[in-house]
Amino acid sequence: CYRSAEGRIPLRLEELVPQYLEHVPKDPFNGKALVYRAQGTNWVLYSVGPDQVDDGGKPAGPTRSVVFPGVKPPKTKGDLFFDSPW
Repeated sequence: CYRSAEGRIPLRLEELVPQYLEHVPKDPFNGKALVYRAQGTNWVLYSVGPDQVDDGGKPAGPTRSVVFPGVKPPKTKGDLFFDSPW
């Protein structure tokens, strides 16, 4: 909707408030704003994920360590993201 109205993608999520969003969404893992990066005519939006480290939008995946019965597995590394469909 923003792209149709403005002819471009937003440079920051704050540009979507309040017309398109009530507020900038918070990352459920660290309580800060989700990471948004405009990339030309596209964008990337992601959470830092369970390890709470910004890996630059690298998709989260399992760590490569041995897991023993009864031992809680380590947190996954990487980010949980949604990128633009165009």
